[in-house]
Amino acid sequence: MTIQLAGINPDVIDIQATRESLVISGERQQPEVLEGDRVLHDNIRYGSFRRVVNLPEAIQNDAVEANFEHGFLTLTLPKIEEVRNKVVKISLNGGNETATEELP
Repeated sequence: MTIQLAGINPDVIDIQATRESLVISGERQQPEVLEGDRVLHDNIRYGSFRRVVNLPEAIQNDAVEANFEHGFLTLTLPKIEEVRNKVVKISLNGGNETATEELP
């Protein structure tokens, strides 16, 4: 997933991940205008922002990686590995047998 965040200091970006969603927030600071100068037109939105992205599939939120380069935030979101049904043989004699077999 890639998000354009041009003009934002990476130190103010906050990323929080759950298994089902991402919350990305931060703040774009307005540059200072020197005394005697004036801005005729500025098409950039300044201030705080917050984006919530609901994910189509569950992710391993403890393994998310983030990279910020040239105004682009790139997030690597690994999918949760499927848990396969396992058959465990239970012994009637109280012994612990740990033979397992994966079911399709």
